[in-house]
Amino acid sequence: MRMMKAIKCGILENENLVESIKTVLDDFNSNVSKETQDSIYAKTVGSIAGRMITNAYLSGKLANIILKTAVYSRLLAFRISTVSTILLTGGLATRSIYKSEELKDKNLSVYYALRHKGDLDFLYFLIQPFVDPFIDAISVRQKQGQEPFNKIVSLVEKELNGKKI
Repeated sequence: MRMMKAIKCGILENENLVESIKTVLDDFNSNVSKETQDSIYAKTVGSIAGRMITNAYLSGKLANIILKTAVYSRLLAFRISTVSTILLTGGLATRSIYKSEELKDKNLSVYYALRHKGDLDFLYFLIQPFVDPFIDAISVRQKQGQEPFNKIVSLVEKELNGKKI
């Protein structure tokens, strides 16, 4: 089973959580023009460095927030208690599988990007509340085109630059 192989290969390690968030942000950024990215990230340090630093910073920041959630704390506790592992792994594995399938239905490109990086799609249930706005924007671009996506990015840019929408 793919889930068991992923767990055995260390999918629950912190760097995989960061990588799964980074993958979603990279996919989102690939749809944003370089000029817009430069405008959004210019305040960070400069255009190219700003994009890289901001993406890494956001990924790390979101990962730290997720690491403090109750669900992730329970996952880490699995390493301590065998009985808890047996009882809770079934429920979390089921939730992970269902959320992975939900992501597949919601956005196939993000699903495959995560899956091809070591079955990181199984971590979607942990990162979903934090990355769904990005995935929704990617879906808008895929289904409605670049112009509606650009409008979303423009709203984000105005918000980040302190302009009223």
